[in-house]
Amino acid sequence: IGRKYRKTPVFSSDIYSVRFNPSWHVPRSIAVKDKLRKIRRDPSYLTRGGYVLYDSDGSRISPQSVDWSAVSGSNFNFRIRQNPGNNNALGKIRFAIKSPFNVYLHSTPDKHLFKKKSRSFSSGCIRVGDPKALAEFVFNNPATWPYDRIDRNMQGTKTQNVGLENPVKVYITYFTVWKGKDGKAHYGQDIYGQDLAIWSALKNRKGRKT
Repeated sequence: IGRKYRKTPVFSSDIYSVRFNPSWHVPRSIAVKDKLRKIRRDPSYLTRGGYVLYDSDGSRISPQSVDWSAVSGSNFNFRIRQNPGNNNALGKIRFAIKSPFNVYLHSTPDKHLFKKKSRSFSSGCIRVGDPKALAEFVFNNPATWPYDRIDRNMQGTKTQNVGLENPVKVYITYFTVWKGKDGKAHYGQDIYGQDLAIWSALKNRKGRKT
């Protein structure tokens, strides 16, 4: 999920399409806050990472043609797109959700992060540990979209967008306590401080007259 300063929002909506081998259009906020300092140090960072740079007119340009020392957040007039591939930040499959938050469910090349106890590393999107299984569930059509076809479509770099005839409801929620398969209560970190905020509100309300 998202970092503390780029929280994954809580909302409900629909998954309306699945995209195999997606491109990633880097949001301006991420380009300025995360990518710019790396580009300043080494403009070839973009080329090595499979990124394509565009100027304000939409023309593709070479990262080496820009004087990055003169570029700041206030005059950053570029667009950055990352090509499909094994290193793409969205991984090999993306589940599109209708929302104003520009947040998706998607796979990731950084699979090692799932082994960590705390996993708030993204920029707001939700990285999926088993995207093939989720795709099976979302398609819900084993005759047309069996597991092996999903696996084949995730190979290579060819982008394919598949709309869902029956959008799938999705609920992005925030829980720090849940019942495990063992029947016991399990407790997670209150990463965003939401439990603390609710507890403070309840204490304040308790002191009011009704």
